[in-house]
Amino acid sequence: MKKMIIMTISVACSVVASANLNLPTNEEISRMCAYTNSPVTIQYFVVSFWTNILWKSEFYTKSEIERVQTCLYSNMISYTKSNDLITQERYRIGSSEHKYLMEIIFSFPCFRDNTNAVYEIADYIGTFHVPTEEENISKIKAAIKEDFGFSWDEACNFAKTNGWGKIKEGESYKKMVREWWPIWKKRYDISNYRKGLFWVLNGVAVDHWKKTLTPEEFSTIRSNFIHRAKMSKAEEANMFR
Repeated sequence: MKKMIIMTISVACSVVASANLNLPTNEEISRMCAYTNSPVTIQYFVVSFWTNILWKSEFYTKSEIERVQTCLYSNMISYTKSNDLITQERYRIGSSEHKYLMEIIFSFPCFRDNTNAVYEIADYIGTFHVPTEEENISKIKAAIKEDFGFSWDEACNFAKTNGWGKIKEGESYKKMVREWWPIWKKRYDISNYRKGLFWVLNGVAVDHWKKTLTPEEFSTIRSNFIHRAKMSKAEEANMFR
């Protein structure tokens, strides 16, 4: 269903785009990529001129296309980093529209052929840690231990008689709830966000690197990306398959 909607938007935008071959100014791109705008709004704007670049590239100079790509890339990275996956009330980053936009900008030479930009994205992905059940239990136990000096078994025995309410009133426990639980509750969103970015990179960047880099260069960029993005073995296999 989402693919059909995106295709419908693309077709509609291509009709509008054909009537206006002018590429947006840097100011227009920056204004449309304001972090308060929805990915749907930005997508509609981008498709309207990106369609022309793809289908009518002969109308534009190489420098003009590079200007638009570089400006859109920097603005979308700023947009992405300005929105918080954990606290956002509406899906801005992590949505299918946002992934569509990231797929476009990750195909640009200013990203694929710039190791600094590639490693910047790896570092950004690395900030999203998927919490585990073991971590969650460990943080609960640590908070209770700090508040009451109880071991986990002692805490359970105390709760049988007095209820968990008393334990949850501890300052360390309340701090843990404020700081940790929003992340814990978003664990599936975090995991899916990482998977989505790796999927996009696999499609538009990894094959490009395999074709344009020497085996040694590819091995270096691969190992550095894996390390900086803090990738699991499964994530590594999905991106570099």
